[in-house]
Amino acid sequence: MLLPSYHFIVIGGGSAGAVVASRLSEIEDWNVLLLEAGGDEPEISDVPLLAGYLQLSQLDWQYKTEAQGDACLAMENGRCNWPRGKVLGGSSVLNYMLYLRGNKRDYDIWEQQGNTGWSSRDILHYFKKSEDNQNPYLIRTPYHAKDGYLTVQEAPWHTPLAAAFVQAGQEMGYENRDINGEFQTGFMIAQGTIRHGSRCSSAKAFLRPTRLRKNLHVVMHAHATKVLINPKTKHIYGVEFVRNDKMFRVRAKNEVIVSSGSINSAQLLMLSGIGPKDHLRDLGIPVIQDSKVGSNLQDHVGLGGLTFMVNQKISIVEKRLKNIQTVMQYAAMGSGPLTVLGGVESVAFVNTKYANVSLDFPDIELHFVSGSTNSDGGRQLRKVHGLTKQFYDAVFGPINDKDTWSVIPMLLRPKSRGVIKLRSKNPFDYPLIYANYFKEAEDIATLIEGVKISVALSRTDAFKRFGSELNSQQFPGCKHISMYTDPYWECMIRYYSVTIYHPVGTCKMGPYWDPEAVVDPQLRVYGVTGLRVIDASIMPNLCGYIMDNENQTLSTEKLSAQYDYVIIGGGSAGAVLASRLSEDENCTVLLLEAGVDEVPLSDVPWLYQSLQRTYLDWDFKTESSSNYCLAMHNHQCRWPRGKVLGGSSVLNAMLYIRGNKRDYDSWAALGNVGWDYENVLPYFKRSEDARAEELANSPYHKKNGYLTVERFKYNPPIADYIVHSGEELRYKVRDVNGANQTGFTYSFGTLRDGLRCSTAKAYLRPALKRKNLYISLESFVEKILVKEDDTSKVAYGVLFRKGKRRFTVSAKREVILSAGAIQSPQLLMLSGIGPKHHLKKMNISVVHHAPGVGQNLQDHVGMAGIIYTIDPPHSKSEQNKFSIKQSDVRKLRNIRELLWNSSGPLYTTVFSAGMAFFNTKYADEIDYPDIQLIFSAFSDYGILTANLYGVESSTITGLYENITEDTQAFGIFPLLLRPRSRGFIELKSIDPDEAPAIIPNYFKDSRDLQVLVESVKFMERIRHTRLMRKLNARPNPNPIPGCSQFDSSSDKYWACYARHFTSTIYHPVGTCKMGPANDSYAVVDARLRVHGISRLRVIDASIMPHIVSGNTNAPTIMIAEKGADLIKEDWQSCFGTC
Repeated sequence: MLLPSYHFIVIGGGSAGAVVASRLSEIEDWNVLLLEAGGDEPEISDVPLLAGYLQLSQLDWQYKTEAQGDACLAMENGRCNWPRGKVLGGSSVLNYMLYLRGNKRDYDIWEQQGNTGWSSRDILHYFKKSEDNQNPYLIRTPYHAKDGYLTVQEAPWHTPLAAAFVQAGQEMGYENRDINGEFQTGFMIAQGTIRHGSRCSSAKAFLRPTRLRKNLHVVMHAHATKVLINPKTKHIYGVEFVRNDKMFRVRAKNEVIVSSGSINSAQLLMLSGIGPKDHLRDLGIPVIQDSKVGSNLQDHVGLGGLTFMVNQKISIVEKRLKNIQTVMQYAAMGSGPLTVLGGVESVAFVNTKYANVSLDFPDIELHFVSGSTNSDGGRQLRKVHGLTKQFYDAVFGPINDKDTWSVIPMLLRPKSRGVIKLRSKNPFDYPLIYANYFKEAEDIATLIEGVKISVALSRTDAFKRFGSELNSQQFPGCKHISMYTDPYWECMIRYYSVTIYHPVGTCKMGPYWDPEAVVDPQLRVYGVTGLRVIDASIMPNLCGYIMDNENQTLSTEKLSAQYDYVIIGGGSAGAVLASRLSEDENCTVLLLEAGVDEVPLSDVPWLYQSLQRTYLDWDFKTESSSNYCLAMHNHQCRWPRGKVLGGSSVLNAMLYIRGNKRDYDSWAALGNVGWDYENVLPYFKRSEDARAEELANSPYHKKNGYLTVERFKYNPPIADYIVHSGEELRYKVRDVNGANQTGFTYSFGTLRDGLRCSTAKAYLRPALKRKNLYISLESFVEKILVKEDDTSKVAYGVLFRKGKRRFTVSAKREVILSAGAIQSPQLLMLSGIGPKHHLKKMNISVVHHAPGVGQNLQDHVGMAGIIYTIDPPHSKSEQNKFSIKQSDVRKLRNIRELLWNSSGPLYTTVFSAGMAFFNTKYADEIDYPDIQLIFSAFSDYGILTANLYGVESSTITGLYENITEDTQAFGIFPLLLRPRSRGFIELKSIDPDEAPAIIPNYFKDSRDLQVLVESVKFMERIRHTRLMRKLNARPNPNPIPGCSQFDSSSDKYWACYARHFTSTIYHPVGTCKMGPANDSYAVVDARLRVHGISRLRVIDASIMPHIVSGNTNAPTIMIAEKGADLIKEDWQSCFGTC
């Protein structure tokens, strides 16, 4: 609860603001309000090595400099990224945690400029006051201390390269020393703001210990828009801020303290009328005080990408760290590679020829990194640095995931000055940032010398023993210049201009006679009373310091020329096939997967949404349509597909549904012998390890298979109300994978001990020690090779690309295509197998005319975002836990609950509160439901799904207007189980890297829309049950934008809603249809062999002739289980003759 006034209001809970709020609230008689625009720091930010992955996330303001034409040339649009922390703890949550104080002379110069009390003698006390140094050999010196709030120590784990860097410095005549001590020049293993191997941000250090103080109020997600100043008296009287789209004003009795950082502090002062008068008047902002706010911008700039190769596996390579051992080493022991400070292991301060060595005032800092931009294969670091893909591919593509080290030479005291200006008077518009790098010639000259020192380091004996040599790939744009010359180094610097994000100086501290000073030495803003700025923006000059304080099967490189079976795609089907076929130790199996291995975070059910639109996702989109997906950007629906070992079983919501018995009987009725329910049930059971008690004695389930099936570990109480409301409607709560499907059910998932059980985890991990199974990751198949003669067409191998190299491997027995319903038909067509008219149009030689390839596309279409608001029962002791919100799930206590007690809401998903299967009036058979309902226990289900499906922000705002943080609700997602509409997939080009055109043709058959709209009436029946009336369940009163012309209870409205908020849970099937030879659109026969091509099968969801009545992952696994048996049978029956 906000008070109407506070003694002090601190704006910005970052590196400075958290400290200020903590220290001021030590005075019990003072009430202190801390306003932070971001939220609380998440647990993932504690992991030091993952620092880079926090940038460009919701924790980051994601600023960019304006293009200047002679720097940042390798970056997108010539603009450098400037991440800043939008989170409690600010940039101390995003940074690389290096603890470096700067040089004594920095502070002495500040004092000489007229800033009394800021000399090195004066400020040493405050460094020591904050510090809790854990290195015994340092606390004995007069420069360090223990028992402060801020923990400082070395990372507990290092690569051998860290010591090599220090030894290299010693070879060059530098000392290994405490560079925060008596002298700065020298080399040192980096110290960081970490505690027990985890990040120690200013929030953790200074705010957590104060959380019980009654006089300190912390308000997050509070964006300050103006400091309130009386224009006549020029005295502050409060602060205006926006939270949850509401504006608040709070009064300040004593002072307002701006601690928003060098960008936001300058912006806020100008928005409040304090700044250059001409600039403010141009924007229509009343001038309170003419001041040089925004000027004097300085930043540490250097050269990125100075990369050196080594001949041993000793550096930090991301894909080597993706294992449970590394995670457990960190989680349980606070050690291991994850504790390295963002990859930076050592630092050095060195002198160029422009520095006076006798002064101990180095002009270059070296950041030693035991890896480089290539170390994550271009997945994140390229984006963090803002590099264009063309630049990255040219320089780092050839060395992706290779062992490297790098050094960033950084200019400590740039002469160049930039400026920050307002873009508009809208406080939510980002300011203009003009960095003006290298505008002074001396800056580039000094940095060139720093590069030369770095290269010289690489040639020392310390590095020679690792075969260290400079990456031979030249920067595009610099190839016309002779290498190893000053002009060449300058060109590199201007292209890969890297900053380690140290903007300062925009609210310069100075004496009253300094015309550029914004604050005085007591940090009070000139011309205004009751207002201070306390953050890095007050620095008159930059300091020379950092402001804040395996197994062969998974890494095969050597490929044989031939294998018995070559499987394309390691997803939901391919992983099963590789496991089952390699059970025969006399057969060799090669599994080619275009993606990487699954990451430990993918195990956590709640995080499944965050895996989409990452490097683990192909991130497909449907073609634009005027009939569906109308609320989405460009009228395109997202179709995520797993680009990872385990495929979409790593990205999906884990729901375990088999479909209806009649689905499979209908397949058999089409001529697909052996695919009726009685014949497929054994394969469902063979795969399953059913651990839920209610499934234990069922004849439809089995234990001890590879694929673990359980109930979701966590659901709030609303889930019980939803599921049991069905009983009032005379529906049973039952096992919908058993004797009957019609009814309500709690959600079961492919889970093991509550965590995701992907097909990679279920089927491949147990098979890793098999010597006949080879898995090649990041191996993108471009073509299936087919040998033709007068009598036959035989698939004999594949062409695939790994990195920049192409390989051909042969299949002694069969090529098996398991790339999924999008890429299996794409690859067939690229290989000349498909509709001849389309292949000829694409100038692809026709190997075999197969008109059904890419046709018969089906998907479960539905309507997401439908919510019912509720009033929790009064009898509940904790009403706020009746349903759940996304913001609740991410709280630190729940992360601890997961790590320490294996429980809590991280074990749930937005779609795991139960399901229902029922017949609308259009269903013509008993127990053959035509609608599936998926329930959500999340109050913010609507906004969550809208963001998940890429709904336009204007639609989200209109649809969920007045649905506040305090609103409790649940969601219902109706899905059409058996659509009549058929879509298709076709090539856009002959480039295998270009995604195909996806045309789902949702609602092409009007009956589909009618059935889906009919589901709303059943949802209304649920709302009117006694259980739901207890909760006063009521529909969202807001119409979806674009449909407000219709009565919200009418069929026309819901038809319009379905065309706008068109949603799918990503179940594309049918594009390589199974059927007999007399079906001209059948691509494979009942044994999954491609018609017309020998020794080629398709085994994945694309073979389904009709989509099943439920989620498709379990049926896809069943298809692979049965497919593996078919292959074994065929080769046993014709052994020696096939």
